[in-house]
Amino acid sequence: MNQSDILKKKKAQELGKMAWALKNQCQYDHALEYMNQSREIFREIDDRQGEANQIGNIGWVYLEKKEFDKALEHMYESLKMQEKIGIPKEIVIDLNAIGLTLRQKGELDRALEYHEKALSISKANNFKKEIAHELEGIGLVYGEKKNLNKTFKYLESALEINREIEDRQGEANVLANMGLYYLKFGIILEAEKCLKESRHIIDTNNLIYGRDVTQQLLDVINNIKQMQEESSE
Repeated sequence: MNQSDILKKKKAQELGKMAWALKNQCQYDHALEYMNQSREIFREIDDRQGEANQIGNIGWVYLEKKEFDKALEHMYESLKMQEKIGIPKEIVIDLNAIGLTLRQKGELDRALEYHEKALSISKANNFKKEIAHELEGIGLVYGEKKNLNKTFKYLESALEINREIEDRQGEANVLANMGLYYLKFGIILEAEKCLKESRHIIDTNNLIYGRDVTQQLLDVINNIKQMQEESSE
């Protein structure tokens, strides 16, 4: 890579970082603008990995916008490129993203297919964090299928691995999802227990994600308990 291409790559990387920060601030149109600029520069310098990553990131923005077809279009394109490049962890990231998107779109059987592919590759490469992530993804799909036993079988397996590798954010996320589905299944006490544990992990480890959602679910539970108390008077 010549000096000019090195400078272009640096610019593409900076644009990508700015775009991701904008996505996290829900400034989706600006995020897409920067991601597309980054993608074009990576393509110009023939950096297929960088290009594929930006295409995948564009897919994530469309997912957050709930534009599922556009999200999948970009995720499939990224996956095809990643499979040609051949880095297993990058392939797993795209398979997981597709599974998550299909779950949100309501295509649950296809979502399972992609999470199971990602799980298989993760196990073959001993990617512990990704194994936990895919087990969680499969559990969430079964949650949407209203299969209580399989939901918590997979979520508890994910929780165990996150604890084993001391991934506190992963542990908090799984506990929050367990709380969510206990709540959906009407098992209020277990829901509250999981959500309080998740919130405790978030607070004691000063974690970035999950505090607001966990508190919102705890507020729902408090409202339910209050209504139950009032109806019993």
